[in-house]
Amino acid sequence: MYTRQVDEGQPVPRETLAPLVPLATRAITLGGAPATLTRGLGGEGAPWVELAWTFGGRAVVLRSRGSEEQALKMAASLRVEAHD
Repeated sequence: MYTRQVDEGQPVPRETLAPLVPLATRAITLGGAPATLTRGLGGEGAPWVELAWTFGGRAVVLRSRGSEEQALKMAASLRVEAHD
C-alpha cells in the first residue's frame, strides 16, 4: 500500500502514481460520492483497476490487480476515524 497526504480538496498528483495506460474509464457513484473507475494496463502490461474519489474530504485513489467488484468492496470498507 502506498499513501500520500494531499491538501484537502486537492486531487492525488498523477506523477506520484505508477504509470497506467487507460483502456476504459467511466463515472460511477461510490458511497454517494462521484467517482471514476478506470480499467488499464500497468507499466508491466498487467491489468489494473483504479478507483478515484473523495472520501472524508480527502482525495483517494485505489488500484487493484483484482476485479472491479473486489476494488469496489475494498473501497466500501473504508471508514473515517475520529482524530484528536
